[in-house]
Amino acid sequence: MSHKEKGLIAWFVSNPIAANLLMVFIIIAGLFSLSSIEKKTLPDFLSNTINVSVRMPGVGPKDIEQSIVLKVEQAIKNIKNIKQVRSTASDGIAVIEVEVETGEDQLLLLDEVKLAVDAISSFPAQAEPAVISRREFRTQIMWLSISGELERRSLKKLAHQVRDELLAKKSIEEVILTGDQDYEMAIEVDENTLIEYDMDFSLVADAVRNSSINQTSGSVKSKQGKILLRTQGQAYNAEQFSRLVLMSKADGSQVLLKDVAKITDGFTESNIFARFNGNPSLNIQIKSSQNASDTDVADVVRDYISQKQLQLPQGVELTAWADVSIYLKDRLSMMLENLLTGGLLVFVVLALFLRLKVALWVVVGIPISFLGAIWLMGLGPVDVSINLISLFAFILVLGVVVDDAIIVGESVYHQVQLKGHNQHQVIKGAKIVATPATFGVLTTVAAFVPLLFIEGQLRPFFATVSIVVICCLFFSLIESKFILPAHLAATDLSVSKDNNSWLFRVQSKFQSRLESIISNSYRPFLTKVISNRATSLASFVAILIVTIGLMASGQLRYEFYPNVPSDFIKVTLEMSESSSAEK
Repeated sequence: MSHKEKGLIAWFVSNPIAANLLMVFIIIAGLFSLSSIEKKTLPDFLSNTINVSVRMPGVGPKDIEQSIVLKVEQAIKNIKNIKQVRSTASDGIAVIEVEVETGEDQLLLLDEVKLAVDAISSFPAQAEPAVISRREFRTQIMWLSISGELERRSLKKLAHQVRDELLAKKSIEEVILTGDQDYEMAIEVDENTLIEYDMDFSLVADAVRNSSINQTSGSVKSKQGKILLRTQGQAYNAEQFSRLVLMSKADGSQVLLKDVAKITDGFTESNIFARFNGNPSLNIQIKSSQNASDTDVADVVRDYISQKQLQLPQGVELTAWADVSIYLKDRLSMMLENLLTGGLLVFVVLALFLRLKVALWVVVGIPISFLGAIWLMGLGPVDVSINLISLFAFILVLGVVVDDAIIVGESVYHQVQLKGHNQHQVIKGAKIVATPATFGVLTTVAAFVPLLFIEGQLRPFFATVSIVVICCLFFSLIESKFILPAHLAATDLSVSKDNNSWLFRVQSKFQSRLESIISNSYRPFLTKVISNRATSLASFVAILIVTIGLMASGQLRYEFYPNVPSDFIKVTLEMSESSSAEK
């Protein structure tokens, strides 16, 4: 190589060990990141909503609005950076959704909302403490069903046990139990019995309210320190409620609650019931965790099921279904298949016109670009997980990452054919197309950069696609400008003298046909386009106008989310009010 050759391309060509070390570093870093990076079904979508919920059992929506909703809205109306407030009053509960302005500190707003709501002193006595939290979007991983011919209380107890054991697992953060009914203690007072004991209903109600309670009653000083006084009289089951004292007579006898009322330890009334494979069931939903991969969470749950099933009573089953982590694994498999298929197609097409060795080194750029992107995805500043959206971005960019490598490889091969194979010709061939190939990649990058600045809840969706594409294109530039020329310089690219080989005959046949198309069709058409610039420009403008017209007229239908066939079947059956839900 001439000492006059300068630049990074020339340096890497003259130092092939450095090029190989760079390639090995990218591959190892990518593989290491691939093993440690989080794998989720969907990216973590941002939430800009703060939820305030207040329960007040037994109160209708109108009273809820007056006593809860209006007071909360009044308390938070002067807080800055609130975009809008949405309130819902239902039977026994008020829900107020506070939407925060985009870009504002949501944790700071959360604290301000908590202070404002906690300062409200005029809530009704029967209102439960307000629950204030930031809404989080966590995707579903799978469902579990606990089913069997068990008594309802035993089934619920077992379901709560399973839920608590799952939450004790390190990688599981959120487990939701659905389909169960709250416990309810029903006390039915007989009016004739009250008359017999000369009592009224309010006396019974006050006795239950004041007797079934745990209460702190101050403290007593002693030599050893303060002794806290606390009464523990809360009743939890029918037996404990039955022993509550309603009245003490002069003769020392007592009237207990069981003397005047029928006490039933049961469940709240509800039309909701769940069955799995025809048996009564309770369902548990497993949500994604912030610090664990969905695939890891699913593996932990499946291992737990296999062990727990051995401990369950006979006839009771713990079954997993709707496991969406399977689709994540399928997408990973699909990406690998597309990677292999795309690489094979690129190799075949290049082999029809270039040397096999050139085609091989060009195809090597695909895994290098992908592994380099995965390496950056695993770093903190980028923070992108392996999910369905990022896998879609990899598939999207699959055919683009080799464009600049193809251009460089073809240019080097052409230069070698003209003037022989040596380092100078390889460097010259790479430099000829280095600038246009680089700008071609940068224009594609520029098209995806604006997606990084989209705000709102869907920002992770667009940002994930943009980051993956940009990272892949960045490493495709590195591979095609520094690694590929060094490999081509170390590979014999001289023209084969064996004109009778089957590959030479196939290549000659394709090249002659391509040259015929270029000479007879493409070049004359291009000449006419250049000669009639005004007509050409008007044609493109007309196509643009027609396209805009199709969109404006509705002929070209637009929808943000297409109707994608689901993997699960959901049936909604509406019945008349007189129908029995169990029938």
